[in-house]
Amino acid sequence: MLTNVTIPDGITRIGFGAFWGCSGLTQITIPDSVTTIEESAFSGSGLTSIVIGNGITSIGPKAFEGCALGNDVVFNTSRTVLAWVPRETTGNFNIPNTVIVIGGSAFQGCSELRSITIPDTVTSIGREAFDTCSSLTNVTIPNSVTVVGESAFSGCTTLATVTIQRGISSIGSRAFSDNVSLKNITIPGNVTSVGPYAFSGCTNLAHVTLEDGMVSIGEFAFSGCAQLASVGLPGSILSISAGMFSDCTGLTGITIPNGVASIGNLAFSGCNQLLNITIPKSVRALGGSAFSGCSRLASVNFEGDAPLTPDPGVFPNAPVTVFYLPGATGWGENYANRPAVPWHRTHPTIFDWGSQFGPSTNGFSLIISWATNVPVIVEANVGLSSMAWTPISTNSLTDGWVKFTDPEWKIHAARFYRVRGL
Repeated sequence: MLTNVTIPDGITRIGFGAFWGCSGLTQITIPDSVTTIEESAFSGSGLTSIVIGNGITSIGPKAFEGCALGNDVVFNTSRTVLAWVPRETTGNFNIPNTVIVIGGSAFQGCSELRSITIPDTVTSIGREAFDTCSSLTNVTIPNSVTVVGESAFSGCTTLATVTIQRGISSIGSRAFSDNVSLKNITIPGNVTSVGPYAFSGCTNLAHVTLEDGMVSIGEFAFSGCAQLASVGLPGSILSISAGMFSDCTGLTGITIPNGVASIGNLAFSGCNQLLNITIPKSVRALGGSAFSGCSRLASVNFEGDAPLTPDPGVFPNAPVTVFYLPGATGWGENYANRPAVPWHRTHPTIFDWGSQFGPSTNGFSLIISWATNVPVIVEANVGLSSMAWTPISTNSLTDGWVKFTDPEWKIHAARFYRVRGL
């Protein structure tokens, strides 16, 4: 039975499960050279006392799970890393303002912890740091925090208020999952990435504000948020990931910004209150079963060319009619085994579709779409502030669209266009 260990100076990492189950090991000193204690490193050991050196910067989840560390809070020697809090901790806990890192699983399972004060010295909250703190009702994450780790607040079933300040750059996977009391969340634009399942199972989450600046939202990030009725996605987002809004059974509308390139598998599956949706021209790929189980989805309006998609698995169990704009390419009578028909706008519209838009040897070209066999007038102007719009062409929209080319655009210092019906 291992009862005594000397960790030599120079060791930088204590690995995953390194002393797991060493029931005879009761005390240990970790030298300043160690920077990382990995997941479950001392889990199930007999530790009753530990001294952690000043070099430590990261403590993995469950590092001290099952250890009998008594009633004292465990810090490193300079009190910059909070490693472990007694599971009997009740009421409010004020983290000292010397702390920079809240270690993995530091408060995990503190079921009587009701509130936490995180000072603005803390820069990171470790994996599972507050996991299953089932009496925690509110938390404010200060500007100093840049990273909220995986499952940091998962299973905090009475957590009703979360305030995320603007210092955070990433939110880990499952960071706030299964928080059934959470009703509103604002994620500031400084947060560029939200991990998979970050808010999954938050069944009472009704309002989500995602500020511009966010680039990546992980798979199933809002899955099972049954009260989420609508959400506006920021223009900076690049994709709708797999299952992002799956089983959001209250979702009735969503705006997908132009710039999104793909919609992943199962992205909106089970959204049985979704009636219609518009897919911007930037979307080039639709994943399998993206709208499966959307039993009330009547129309999907595509603003650009037909995206690549597995056939026929986008709309299973959804009574969809697909609408596309005249002039867009890749469309036929059916799309993903659903009827596809032209979508006529209520007014003439200019589109900037790839090679059909912009300067060429023949002039400046653009696509005009509206309705079939109706005339539209193209007007030009030297500036947007001027009221002197001059008609330069009348065009008939055969099959609902026409390509217009202005051969004289080069002779003008500036040239602006608009279209109108007769």
